Amino acid sequence: MLIYLSKKIAIPNNTKINCLEWNSSQDCIAVGGDDGLLKILKIDSGNSADGKPKGLAGQANLSINKTLEGHSGSVLAIVWNEKHNKLTSSDENGLIIVWTLYKGTWQEEMINNRNKSIVKGMAWNGDGEKICIVYEDGAVIVGSVEGSRIWGKELKKLMLTGVQWSPNSKFLLFTIKTGEVHLYDSDGNFVSKLGIACLPISSNNAVISACHWLGRDMKGSPQLAIAYKSSHVQLMRDQYDMNPVVFECDMSIVAIKWNHNGNVLALVGSLVVDGDVKESNVLELYSPFGEHLRTLRIPGFMVSACCWESTSLRITLAIDSFVYFANVRYDYPWCYFAGTIVYAYRNYEESVTDITFWNIKKNEFYHTKYDSLLCMDAYKDYCVLAVRNNNDPSKPCSLIICNNINTTVDSKHINFEPIWIAINGTHVIVSSFTSFMIWQYSVPKSLSASILNTKRKKVKMIHIDDTPSGIDELTQESSDFKSLSFQKETKDRITCITASDQYLFIGRESGALQKYSLPQVALVERKILAYKPYKLALNSNSKRLAVIDSTGILTLLDISEDNLVSGSTSSEVPNSFQRRDVWTMKWASDDPELLAIMEKTRMYVIRGFHPEEPISTSAYIASFENLEIQAVMLDEIIQSPDNPSLDYIITLETKSLRDTRQLLEKVSITEAIKFINDNPHPRLSKLLAEASLQALDLTTSETAFVQCQDYHGIKLVKQLGNIHDVQLKHAEVAVYFGDYAKAEKLYIEADRKDLAVILYQKLGNWFKVVELLKSSSSLVGISGLTMNLAWQGIGDHFLDNQQWDLAVEYYKKADNPEKLVECYIMLKDYESLASLAKSLPENHPLLETISVFFINSGMVEDDSSNQNFSKRMLTTIEIDTSKINEHINNLNNSNRDQWLENVKGLLTVVSKCINGERYMEAAQLIFAIVCQEIKSDIQPNIIRQLSTAGALLIEEYKDRNVKSTLSDVDEVVINDFKAIPFKSRAEIIANSWRIVESIHFLILAQKQLYNGDFRLALWTSLTLRNYEDLLNNEQVYSIIALAAIANSSFNIASRAFMKLETIATKKNYSQLSLIIFSKYPPKDDVTLSIQCYSCLNNFPAWSLKCPQCKTKPEANIVSGQPLTDIKSVWCCRQCKRNATTTDMEPLNYCPLCRKEVILTF
Repeated sequence: MLIYLSKKIAIPNNTKINCLEWNSSQDCIAVGGDDGLLKILKIDSGNSADGKPKGLAGQANLSINKTLEGHSGSVLAIVWNEKHNKLTSSDENGLIIVWTLYKGTWQEEMINNRNKSIVKGMAWNGDGEKICIVYEDGAVIVGSVEGSRIWGKELKKLMLTGVQWSPNSKFLLFTIKTGEVHLYDSDGNFVSKLGIACLPISSNNAVISACHWLGRDMKGSPQLAIAYKSSHVQLMRDQYDMNPVVFECDMSIVAIKWNHNGNVLALVGSLVVDGDVKESNVLELYSPFGEHLRTLRIPGFMVSACCWESTSLRITLAIDSFVYFANVRYDYPWCYFAGTIVYAYRNYEESVTDITFWNIKKNEFYHTKYDSLLCMDAYKDYCVLAVRNNNDPSKPCSLIICNNINTTVDSKHINFEPIWIAINGTHVIVSSFTSFMIWQYSVPKSLSASILNTKRKKVKMIHIDDTPSGIDELTQESSDFKSLSFQKETKDRITCITASDQYLFIGRESGALQKYSLPQVALVERKILAYKPYKLALNSNSKRLAVIDSTGILTLLDISEDNLVSGSTSSEVPNSFQRRDVWTMKWASDDPELLAIMEKTRMYVIRGFHPEEPISTSAYIASFENLEIQAVMLDEIIQSPDNPSLDYIITLETKSLRDTRQLLEKVSITEAIKFINDNPHPRLSKLLAEASLQALDLTTSETAFVQCQDYHGIKLVKQLGNIHDVQLKHAEVAVYFGDYAKAEKLYIEADRKDLAVILYQKLGNWFKVVELLKSSSSLVGISGLTMNLAWQGIGDHFLDNQQWDLAVEYYKKADNPEKLVECYIMLKDYESLASLAKSLPENHPLLETISVFFINSGMVEDDSSNQNFSKRMLTTIEIDTSKINEHINNLNNSNRDQWLENVKGLLTVVSKCINGERYMEAAQLIFAIVCQEIKSDIQPNIIRQLSTAGALLIEEYKDRNVKSTLSDVDEVVINDFKAIPFKSRAEIIANSWRIVESIHFLILAQKQLYNGDFRLALWTSLTLRNYEDLLNNEQVYSIIALAAIANSSFNIASRAFMKLETIATKKNYSQLSLIIFSKYPPKDDVTLSIQCYSCLNNFPAWSLKCPQCKTKPEANIVSGQPLTDIKSVWCCRQCKRNATTTDMEPLNYCPLCRKEVILTF
């Protein structure tokens, strides 16, 4: 993290500023000061010329500067109501003004002046409906947004200094001049005093300088901050927190403020430096758990206030008569590898950390969640995540190796919490403040390497004060270890780590820099730096180290390899190169001399020790390769992490690459050669080779291709040397650059259309091949098979795109019967398939394929000698009814091993009927299976799916019955089917959805019982009595009895048991009812009744019909309850079943037939 001053705005007439507040919704600042000063300021960063966001790198201009006139005394307090777009201000005379924005102008809406005391604090609650105003003399007023007083109170003998609302608006927090903090409820009733643990016991009447209660629930993270002028700070999770975070900072605190998501606390105040009060203002940033993050010295005589920007990327400071802006650059948890950005953000609603893998090449996202992410790093094709496991104390933390699609390839559980992490090609290094661990991971590509190193320990833990020699690493086998010495504290803690395949570097608080060799892990060098290292980075050959210290100063160190032994100490190599305000860096992966750094909002490329011209950006550096830097605007991504835009990915070129392009385009190749010789790089040689190739300077081009080791380019130059026609040379060059249209034109101009045909043939562009072949009757060098290949290629194109009808046209031209059969099968074109079969010779292998398709489709019987594939044969199919009856009767056989075979036999006949458009017969057979199995113990979900399929076939039959071409086909005789209660077509059509409905309510009643909805389960189970002719009656009345007992409706339960006792069964329901009703009388706690929607008469729920008008109530297919209000009834367009519109509103499909729901017309 780095913080630095970026902009300053001066207030006219040197008017001192007393307070300021940022409006997140309007993105503007209200500034209050002496002499009635009240201003509205707005800073616009703007976008770049191409419309893409520039973030903090945008030019910050003052777009709004309005003065609000109304106060005569010094404005001491201002507060925004963002929900209602109001501003409330108060001055030293007690005058309170509420301002509102009307037609672009801020106007006074309300004025109040108590004239008794000074306002010490104002705060709007979370929803902006209430404001609390506290006065120095103890008066408290709570008012509404409309201006009316809700309640007022005099807190006698208390001098108030401030007020805060709780995030849920249920409590008010008052700070007292004596240092106490009192808690009241929202109605003004005293609740308690807050326990203050941050003050020393000897301190009395400590002055509270500031208090801020974050307006959102952080779920486990501190959100209430109380700061005393004496530098003591207390952070609490809520008002009842008995274990607050306390710390002490080295300054006299003036103001504190949480950022927008509560992960950083800003403190401003004054610090006496060597007895001089000049330049003594300071801004410090802390984590919610009291960890010091950054310190910024700020100019001026006296700082008075601070506030955060809406995105927390800037802090605004009020110092004397100036408004300062400080930019904050965060150390986000993120990494980049294999074209994928991995970033993490906290999901406070679910109390987890969301991690997103964003493939920026394909714009694809892969998401995962962990309890907490500690750190991450990446190397080439893999990244490593260190995560905390809150639900497994035995495995508190884990290391997870992932590829770029978020697939775990290796993992390791560890028993300590890592702070820093690094990864190279074979090892992961994780570190706490005192020790580090090296783990040899395994991935598919490095499996062979792991086998070669089986004698090396896979895990090694080392304390930072130890001096490992690396010898025991080669002799000890991998085994479990104890980490008692590993947990030992040290006076000089670790601050940063970095690693390459050869070395590991660790920085310490004292400035010590320790170098270890890898993979043996031997301490080979120890340097003492003059500063505390904060970030480390090794270049590509591990010979130079970049160090950013805790103040943002970058230093480059040359790493010696031969003059120091283990445990020795030396000072750093003298080096005058330094850069200030650096917050991130990245070495080029292919050039050890190139380093990209971010300095404030400028990116510099350092070649050796010489910086190039800067580029204005605020992006984070992802990769540096081939003189191109890929950067990511993480600030914008983290603000909206769910759907980031590719506009947030920036590709920047180094100055040498830009200059080479300019020389090649606007000067000459000769000058470019001189520049490239002074700045050698394969990418520049590649540019030179391509430019020389376009100019047909083959000598220069060949030399440049050799320098960049491009074999294909060298081969092309050799080929061009053997071509004498200049136009053909230019055509081959156009092909190399992918400009095929230009190459085609040049080939035709050179009268070599055959080469154009060969080019498109290689490219697979068969449309162009056909076009060129049609334009010329004969081409030299082109065989007669080329046209057939073109037709074949076009057919394959349409086949791949599932455009089978178009593919057929071209396969016919190509005379390809194999592909034609494939297309006809996909199109179900029986007549064309039969016609093709007749044209094929005997014993052709395709005949077997065609016959198998017809047999599986039910078009013909399994007769190998039958070669008549006409669809009309379907009318002569005879279905063996006796065999079907045998299958149906065997469904209920005690030998259930044959059940699947019997169902399979029936479904085969069903498939034949459907393919022959005999939907009624298919539905009859399905319902035969359903009605046979509905009374057995099979899972009802299976039966429901079958019955729904049968009902949908009936709907298909009704739609096609009038226009059916097979109406003369005799229906299947089902009179002998004992399983199905409906014998005629009319009965099947009338009752198809009734069968589905019965199974639906059976499943619904059981779900409601399992979910504990006993009242709804009772209503649904009573509905089942309407389907006694279909369902298993023992099962129906068992569910009614169970639901009635659970609902304490023992009268209904008694009736159900009476019915069960009349059913012939092996179960002793009489004994069970005796046990139940000897304890509970057969009375309902609450009598269930139904109001008839026809005559409005109430009748008992047990009755199936209204006894007065004989109307039968319909059941709601969503809840199972009877429908009593027909005015709010929704009816399905397909199954014609009903439900209330309220129940159907959240649903997209009918719960019975899955038809799309339409509620409005």
